[in-house]
Amino acid sequence: MDADNGYINDPAAPKSPPGVFQGRFPAGMAPGLASIKWQGWDAASNADNYGTEMSQIYLSVWLKLPGADFENQTTAGTKLFYIGYGEPKTGAGNQGFAMIKWDNPQIRRDFFLRFWQRSDGSRALDQNVDTRRLMTCGVWHRFEMVLKLNDPGVANGIFRWWIDGTLITDYRDVTYIVPGGELGFYTWKFWPYWGGVGGPNKTRDDYVQVDHAYISGVRKN
Repeated sequence: MDADNGYINDPAAPKSPPGVFQGRFPAGMAPGLASIKWQGWDAASNADNYGTEMSQIYLSVWLKLPGADFENQTTAGTKLFYIGYGEPKTGAGNQGFAMIKWDNPQIRRDFFLRFWQRSDGSRALDQNVDTRRLMTCGVWHRFEMVLKLNDPGVANGIFRWWIDGTLITDYRDVTYIVPGGELGFYTWKFWPYWGGVGGPNKTRDDYVQVDHAYISGVRKN
């Protein structure tokens, strides 16, 4: 591990204590960068960890922003993890990503969550069931997601997101695949990027912790 990433002990970790992974967003970090990059899928993965295509997936992961508050990026928020689908595996594998939505003030203790789609145009899947700021600092939160591909030519894909068992996001009109970009879900990347290009640099150290990521799915025919 480098100076930004490592394992720490947290006896209060709710799933598999005490060892959890912690990464640092260092002071001075420019927007659009990540100091934490790890990923995986299944035994069929290639060197980029791009694996078996799935028609639907279930994801569960525990996350924590330790401390009393967190400095979010003002122009593009904080991206947490990416899901690859649609476009060829020679691409970046970042067609959709879960993020902490930008908000004011920049430093705060509670946040909205968003899933952003880059494929087939840009679309923000914001909380549309429970619209409270449920991502809070200093405590562990469990993210659960269900994603199901749309039928070709039909906007009937599914995206559902729970935090700590509370459904916050439910869309049944999602487009994941289009002609020429028809690959099923094939990768998951824990790449927390602080914002995007533009905006101010990080003014302080902040951290993110992750524990017990689990993914299952139905193989795409």
